[in-house]
Amino acid sequence: MAQKRPLDDPLDETVFRSEAMLIHSQGIHDNSILFYFAESPFFDKTSNNNIVYTQAALNQHLQHTIANRPAFEAELDKRYGQEYRVAEKPAETSPGMGTGVWVLRRQFRALEEGREKTKVRETFFLCGERVYQAPSVADVLGSSLVGVLESMRWQVLTLHTAIDYDFAEQIHGKGCDIAGI
Repeated sequence: MAQKRPLDDPLDETVFRSEAMLIHSQGIHDNSILFYFAESPFFDKTSNNNIVYTQAALNQHLQHTIANRPAFEAELDKRYGQEYRVAEKPAETSPGMGTGVWVLRRQFRALEEGREKTKVRETFFLCGERVYQAPSVADVLGSSLVGVLESMRWQVLTLHTAIDYDFAEQIHGKGCDIAGI
């Protein structure tokens, strides 16, 4: 069963896993990856992927596309708009063994001035059986900036403490004569 998430949880902090879908699709593989992802809260039901899947489920001549990712993506290629694609398959570390990491992208394909243009909107990765949304560049930079600003704050506090330090008072307090130094 797909995990439910509270409405106020940001998607980039959500992890998805579906035991039922894993059993139904006999694990995650080249021909099931897009359909497994389609069950996640990250998937937009208005995408071309959902349109092609619905048409294939209802049209006997397109049913072969459901079981074959290259055929499914060939149907996606006939349309422009929002779609989900596999960007990277798991790297093979040794014969028959892979890393188990898939990279998927939500992208928008359009025809502009006679040329096809693709804009990547979001990136997702699947490690083992879990789907995650990759953080945006703004999130990564924002997090780094917070770290830098916190470090600078500590430096300013340390500098402020050093500026307030009165050497003459400390020396006189110990009975030393500044003129003798």
